[in-house]
Amino acid sequence: RAAAGADQSGVTVHSARGPERFDRVILATHAPQALALLDRPDPDEAAVLGALGTAPNRMVLHSDTRFLPRRRAIWSSWNHVTAAAPDALGTGPIALSYWMNRLQGLQTARPLIVTLNPETEPSEIWDETSFAHPQFDARAVAAQGLLPGLQGRGGVYYAGAWTRYGFHEDGLLSALRVAQALGHDWPLGPDPWADQAPAPATGAQK
Repeated sequence: RAAAGADQSGVTVHSARGPERFDRVILATHAPQALALLDRPDPDEAAVLGALGTAPNRMVLHSDTRFLPRRRAIWSSWNHVTAAAPDALGTGPIALSYWMNRLQGLQTARPLIVTLNPETEPSEIWDETSFAHPQFDARAVAAQGLLPGLQGRGGVYYAGAWTRYGFHEDGLLSALRVAQALGHDWPLGPDPWADQAPAPATGAQK
């Protein structure tokens, strides 16, 4: 764990190697971890980053076709098969299965399926892990609008999928935005999202 302490001339990062000085620091983590890495977050940093939470999701790689539709002809890249009662849907973690053979063009003897939060225990499990995914509610979306006012404050920048809609592409876009803020040109020509960039929020300024 490193703690970033910013001042007018740069950022000091404290880690097991001791204090180190940098002109700028990019925190490419989820918002809760970014907040924890700040030595003395000011009220704006605490309010914005504290509003953008995460939730754990179990991810299992397996070959149990019970998690795909009964008719193989309608197996899709994304599949939702549930035994839950209709009035129970939407009250807990989503259960979703990705058919990786179709998603990534894999040729395997057994189908490879990645299930997010399986309702029952799959058979033929090959691997599993747990991820933290950003959670968006009205408070989190409002905090996103204030984030541009924090970018670069004290030499600290923030990147991650949580800065936009939570997709992998949003993580990449956030990194490109930080690179732009540091003076680097857009690498693939004109910025296609230039007219969608949120305006800096005065509420997050010192």
